[in-house]
Amino acid sequence: MTGRQTMLELSAEISAQLGTGDAAFDRIFQLTGQEFRNREGRETLRVEIGGEYYFLKRHCGYGWKFILKTLLTGGFPRISARTEQEAIQRCQKAGILTVEVVGCGERGRNPATRQSFLLMRELRGCRDLEELCQTWPTQPPAPKFRHA
Repeated sequence: MTGRQTMLELSAEISAQLGTGDAAFDRIFQLTGQEFRNREGRETLRVEIGGEYYFLKRHCGYGWKFILKTLLTGGFPRISARTEQEAIQRCQKAGILTVEVVGCGERGRNPATRQSFLLMRELRGCRDLEELCQTWPTQPPAPKFRHA
């Protein structure tokens, strides 16, 4: 470990492809692929590792200005991919099928410059939730379906 505090958890398949430790963290942060979202220090990419596709959510540090603005407007700044990892774990505990996390990491003590990521196996044969809910404002589903 270097002077930075690093947490890294990788599945065996990802470790076999990218290694371990700070070098693996660096390799994951350098991955490129199809960009799905990129704003305010966060980006979501579809990446290929060893012939398989994954989604990488990368948080690159938000800066103190963003953190203070969020706090002053009554919000809680989500400055790490850990928030989403915890949400996925709660869904799994509740028996809700969701993505499979194959890697996560966080590096840095300073919340304004902290780097983190979440690496998930690509879902196939699923309907996108955004697409599913797109018509709900004008054509709401049955309450039983929405609750499920």
